[in-house]
Amino acid sequence: MTFSPEELEPQFLKDFRLLLDSPKTEGKQKEQEVQDYIESNTELFYPQFRTHQGVYLRRIISKFKVSTKKTTDFAYISADSDTVNVVFVEIESPLKKIFTTKTDEAVFDSSFNKAIQQVESWRIAIEQNRSEILDRLAPLLPTQRQRTEFKYALVYGRSDDKTYENRRKVFSDKKTHSGILISTYDNLIEAYKNQETKLLNVLAQDGDGFRFKHMHLSPEHDFARLLPDQLHLSNEQIERLRAEGYEIDAWLSGRYLSVNSKYTSAENAMKAAGFSRPVATS
Repeated sequence: MTFSPEELEPQFLKDFRLLLDSPKTEGKQKEQEVQDYIESNTELFYPQFRTHQGVYLRRIISKFKVSTKKTTDFAYISADSDTVNVVFVEIESPLKKIFTTKTDEAVFDSSFNKAIQQVESWRIAIEQNRSEILDRLAPLLPTQRQRTEFKYALVYGRSDDKTYENRRKVFSDKKTHSGILISTYDNLIEAYKNQETKLLNVLAQDGDGFRFKHMHLSPEHDFARLLPDQLHLSNEQIERLRAEGYEIDAWLSGRYLSVNSKYTSAENAMKAAGFSRPVATS
């Protein structure tokens, strides 16, 4: 028996394809349905801009506010030796068209132009509030950095909407000159299949700090850098971390878990690993 490549895909990817192709659920926005699915299956989150280190500390932010009236769908950080890049991502419905229906013309659909304008309006708001945004992001940024740059990304529509050569050229030109990283939902699928994506934790703003909206991974560095006033945990998350061996009660009392982001001291880490300090002999 011969199977097609799509038949051999993991179930979550098959379900994602179905979600992309299906009409929106009554009373819900299609883009919100898609965002919820990506947050639950972060292997589908495609970091359109990333350094060789990938997504910083493997965490993304859901619904990050850039002003009182504007909210990005996602934000994430990707850093190299001298630059911290903060990328703001807008996602639109996969059902929206990139081009008008006339195949002999390469004319952008009004909904696509509106999505571009939305990201451009973010860019203005973000640059106007640059210092305030960096202050709010400060707990999540690398402690050692020289400069910070903002980048903007859009996920929109499907790749089969630009199959004609004239459309591909116009779309490529828009990507080059808009200053916006533009991808389709098919690009997300291809990125996963090409092993360009990873499982990520999802954060959300919570008052003056952040919380884990989805803890898909055991945190690796968060408790060595953040304290409870900056990172808020649910009771369920606290119990999970206790079970995984984190000295979470010490952290809740205000102590950094500076060793492997799990322990307050090297001695405690050694004990947890089954090692003990040699007994001195006379």
